[in-house]
Amino acid sequence: MSVPNYMTISGNLTDDPKVHSFSDGDKVVRIANITVAHTPRYRDARTNEWRDGKTLFQRAVVRGRLAENVAASLRKGTRVIVAGSVAQDSYISKTTNEKVTYTEIQVDAIGPDLTYATAVVTTVSKKADEA
Repeated sequence: MSVPNYMTISGNLTDDPKVHSFSDGDKVVRIANITVAHTPRYRDARTNEWRDGKTLFQRAVVRGRLAENVAASLRKGTRVIVAGSVAQDSYISKTTNEKVTYTEIQVDAIGPDLTYATAVVTTVSKKADEA
């Protein structure tokens, strides 16, 4: 069964993840905004050589404990696999005063791409407020 607007992407983090916290009523919300750069490769039929395609820079937002674990575990340049729902949003540019529309992944799962790295997994215990 497929899930509408669900995306899985692999690529490199463009910056170190940083967690930001803010209040939402009586609770604290933790998020990390990340960008994943994915450059597809293809074989040129004329030369039989591998070439780089156009790089896609995909925004993603990670929430809660997952955001904290991402910030503690992953760094700029780490090749990752990200999965989540795709959402579209927009804002008015302060410089051009025009509407800018973008997509971002609401991350459900993220981890290092073990094709190019190894990992040591450390299990963290649940906090009382997350049980």
